[in-house]
Amino acid sequence: MKRARSAPAGEVVTSPAGADPISADDFPSRIGLLQSRPWLVDISIAVGYVIPLMLARAYNLVTGVPGETIWLLLLVPVSAACLVFRRHRPVTVLIAVAVIASVLSPPLGDTNDLIAVPIALYAVAVYRTPRVAWFGFLGFAFIELFGIGLWLSMPGADGARYRDPISLIEVSAVLPMLCLSAILTGMLVRARREQLRILVDRARQVARERDSHAQIATLAERSRIAREMHDIVAHSLSVIVALADGATATAQSDPAATRNALDRLSDTGRTAMNDMRSLLGVLSGDEPLAPELHPTPGYTDLDSLVESFRAAGMPVRLSKTGMPTDSPAVQLTVYRIAQESLTNALRYAVALTRVEVALVFTDSETILTVTNDGQRPAPKPGSSGAGRGITGMIERAAVHDGTVETGPWSGGGWRVRATLPKEPQETR
Repeated sequence: MKRARSAPAGEVVTSPAGADPISADDFPSRIGLLQSRPWLVDISIAVGYVIPLMLARAYNLVTGVPGETIWLLLLVPVSAACLVFRRHRPVTVLIAVAVIASVLSPPLGDTNDLIAVPIALYAVAVYRTPRVAWFGFLGFAFIELFGIGLWLSMPGADGARYRDPISLIEVSAVLPMLCLSAILTGMLVRARREQLRILVDRARQVARERDSHAQIATLAERSRIAREMHDIVAHSLSVIVALADGATATAQSDPAATRNALDRLSDTGRTAMNDMRSLLGVLSGDEPLAPELHPTPGYTDLDSLVESFRAAGMPVRLSKTGMPTDSPAVQLTVYRIAQESLTNALRYAVALTRVEVALVFTDSETILTVTNDGQRPAPKPGSSGAGRGITGMIERAAVHDGTVETGPWSGGGWRVRATLPKEPQETR
């Protein structure tokens, strides 16, 4: 399929399925050269009207045809000049050419003058409503009858031409048919343009909806990436800081524990770097940045997660009850909420003696509870969070129509309780 041209300025709209995007302003240019240049159409019609009629008038004037005057010759370019403005003032142009053909020149003296009337009626039907066009036709009939009566009432008027069968046929049959054809053709053109306008408006609306959906998807992806970045950075840095503090405290008294803490610290740093490289590789689409892909964390990774915090000095225990769900998305959400909860406990709680991570699976939901008995003193400079972690947990649970409750609990300390409905397993 050929690619459509885009207008230099205009809103880009979507084309039908399988076609390339096109510009809304490109629709008129596809109709034709003349349609996209209305002034050229108006001038062409005026020139096509004035040249043959001027030549005929001039010939009659030179050969001395009775009734031909210089006045009638000058009226021809006036009518042509009116037709140039038929697009902008169609009703005014119709009245002007009707008066010129029926009042200022003798009616039926030369019926070629009346050709301008169907042209003007066509413009009225296209650029005004059909009702205005029909009223314009009746108005022209009234002006024509008035002109005939006016010229018959003048002294020395010759009524023979109004009894001429050819002239009567032209007035009573040919001219009305031309006018009716012009009106009907104009109405069809107007209907086609209105349909085209509706299609263009609809295409623009689809384009706006498409852009809106793209923006929503972009914001959702940014929010997801921000949560992932927060989980990776906050968790890893908190563990690294705790391990570094522990290594410093035991450097003199227990060199073996110090080496173990440093080994854990380097492993945590490498894991964080790999996670960051994976995330940045997805963002940039640059294959060299992306390491080997691994499954997303799930229930089986909770043991290693708890072990990493235990190595950092946190007295944490993990318990699981029930049959877990097979949904990877729910498993990842549970893992991230547990990771964020333990990270917050490591960063903010003091005098920790017990941290419990309880995972309960029922027939209808998955319940994760993380509790600790530590105290939460006033935040130290540089250690206070911005609340992004709790917000991220709530957003993660909301994706699965779940809830997260955080705050002090009756046993002292802090509790995070997440409830996620079980997603139906796929039919195998």
